[in-house]
Amino acid sequence: MCITEYAKARMTKNRSEQVTRLICNVITGDLRPINLVDGRHFKNLMKFLEPAYDLPSRQTFTRNIESMYSLAKAKLKTKFSSANYIALTMDLWSSCKLESYLGITGHYMEVCGCKPTLRSCAIATKEVGEAHTGENIARWVESVMEDFSVSPQQIVACVTDNGSNMVSSMRILTEKHGWVHFRCAAHTLQLCIHDCIKQENIKRALGAARHLVQYFRQSPKAMNALKLKYAQTRTENDPLGVELVMDCLTRWNSSYEMLLRLVKYQLILRIVLRDETVTPRNKASHLELRESNWILIQHLVELLEPLKAATAFLEGDQYVSISSVIPVIKGLYEKYNTTLPEEDSFIVNFKRDMSESILRRFSTVLSDESSSSITVKNMYRKATFLHPAYKTKYFNRPVASAQLAIQAPALTHTAGVLSLEDILSLGKTDNSSDSGEEDVSITEGINWYLRQKCSQADPLTWWQANQLNSQLSQLTAKYLIIPATSAPSERCFSSAGLTVSKLRSRLTGKHVEILNFLHINQ
Repeated sequence: MCITEYAKARMTKNRSEQVTRLICNVITGDLRPINLVDGRHFKNLMKFLEPAYDLPSRQTFTRNIESMYSLAKAKLKTKFSSANYIALTMDLWSSCKLESYLGITGHYMEVCGCKPTLRSCAIATKEVGEAHTGENIARWVESVMEDFSVSPQQIVACVTDNGSNMVSSMRILTEKHGWVHFRCAAHTLQLCIHDCIKQENIKRALGAARHLVQYFRQSPKAMNALKLKYAQTRTENDPLGVELVMDCLTRWNSSYEMLLRLVKYQLILRIVLRDETVTPRNKASHLELRESNWILIQHLVELLEPLKAATAFLEGDQYVSISSVIPVIKGLYEKYNTTLPEEDSFIVNFKRDMSESILRRFSTVLSDESSSSITVKNMYRKATFLHPAYKTKYFNRPVASAQLAIQAPALTHTAGVLSLEDILSLGKTDNSSDSGEEDVSITEGINWYLRQKCSQADPLTWWQANQLNSQLSQLTAKYLIIPATSAPSERCFSSAGLTVSKLRSRLTGKHVEILNFLHINQ
């Protein structure tokens, strides 16, 4: 008997199935095309590693992946059935094949052992072929929830961007099922940025910056010269490579990233532009930014930095984020509502425009005068109050009743800074307290909570360790599971964009959903 025949004789069915399952995990986990298994070199690799393994056909792997999806979906439905409350995020996306998809993610609380954990999962990447009207979107969402056996009463809130069709769909779902609609905090912050960069001098500076970046990205000769100069001047702690970023209207913080790199590489950019062997003088004169534009760009980087930090923090989905919306937005408002005597007119005007935009677009968070969206406002307050590190720090008095109907805080004026910690500290009111000694009639449980000395610990862990007041601790599973942004559904499309590529143009919408579901939830 030859070695191959001997190895084949020892290849058990169980091991063969295990190898097949691992290959399926490679396809779904690493976003590889299913026809990977038809590749000549892959077959040679498997023959070398497992001579006794009979590699199944592509069709067999497709069926196995479909079975994996059915099992994973059934497990997720079981988890949903045991969750009292579920929060959703959703968004729409178009693939490179111009096919439209609706992405929906779910967020709920799960107790693993003795530790409560915030769970996030992809529910659907559903291909939708009809018009993206509010009525259709609402119907698609209801269909997906029914498919996963999720009762409308389990849904506590849904987070979307500010698109008119999304707002319209949520208005329908709110009227039918009572779902609370939260507008994505990160998307709203980007709208504030767009409000403030409409000034002519900023538009001219951004246009000149884009022109310069585009030149280097399209000229291999100029880019190579830039890389060479960077390699000669970089220090030990600098990144190995140099990269220029072009901003995009729909990409969060992309203008900040573009300007930040220009400021960082300003010296070597100017050196390369002055080298006539790389860039002709007549062309360089049109590319070189004026000194006034460089100064303005430097100011913009400093002014946009707090918004970048706030967005990056709020878009996380592996930790509680909804409770930080009021502290972060109040801190940002204070940052831009405060001017210093030494600041020039550009900075003063930008801060004024930004503070006005934040106050207008986040009226639900900052203002007590807006009576619309009162439910959203109260839920923001409840989530903030239930965060042990915040409690009443961002309110000018504690909770007014056992229902946690918190009075909106008065705003104070403090000097602004750039770090996230300082942004949070700016929103605190001078008369807030953790002592529970305020002269307000509140329930015994809330009074006990206010007296506790809390660190910056994870709120879910803190409440798990302090379940003496079960009523309050149970509220965390309802209010702290809501994401502050719709970033989770946006991230679904990041992997979907890698799944639906030009090399995989034959994928059906059904298989796109299966592969994306398994990749994210695996």
